[in-house]
Amino acid sequence: PAGQDVFAYYAVPRGSRPSSESASCIDWIERVPVLLQYLPARLQELTFLVEDRYFRLYAAEASVEAGEQNLKDAKQSLDAARKNYEVGLKPKQDLLQAEANFRKAEFDLETAKATVEDARGALARVLGVQVSAALEIDPPDFSRWRDYQGDSVTTRIEEALKTRPDLLAAQATA
Repeated sequence: PAGQDVFAYYAVPRGSRPSSESASCIDWIERVPVLLQYLPARLQELTFLVEDRYFRLYAAEASVEAGEQNLKDAKQSLDAARKNYEVGLKPKQDLLQAEANFRKAEFDLETAKATVEDARGALARVLGVQVSAALEIDPPDFSRWRDYQGDSVTTRIEEALKTRPDLLAAQATA
C-alpha cells in the first residue's frame, strides 16, 4: 500500500513494530516475521472484499439489463393499452394501470443504474483506484463451475474425518 505505514495497514500491534527512529536494517529485518504472521489474514480479507465487490457490480449490471428489458415490455404494454382505450376495447383504468407500470419500470431502471454506480465505487475503493465510469469488469466465466463434477459432500466429509483428528473426536462425542 503506497504512502501508508505497512505495519498499520496489516494491523501489526505497535509493540511488534520497529521504531521509526531506527536506522538499523537489523531492527526491520527482525520484524519481518511479525509482519508475515498478519499478512495472510489481511490478504484473505482483501481477496474476499475484491470478490464480493466484483460480484455485486456484476449483479448490479445484470439488474440494469433486466430493467431495460422490463422498461421495453412496459412501453409495449402501455402502447397496447393506449390503442385499446382509443378504440373503446378497454376502460381508462387499464390505460392508467399501464402508465403506472411504465413509470415504475422507469424508476426501477434508474435505481438499478444508481446501484451500479454504488457498486463500481465500492470496487474501486477496495482496489485503491479512482472511481470512474471507465472501471468496467468482464463477466465471470461460469463454465468451469457448470462442468465441475467434483466429489460428493459425503466423500469430502469422510476425507476431512481421516485427516483431522479434532473433527473425528468431535463426531465421537456428539
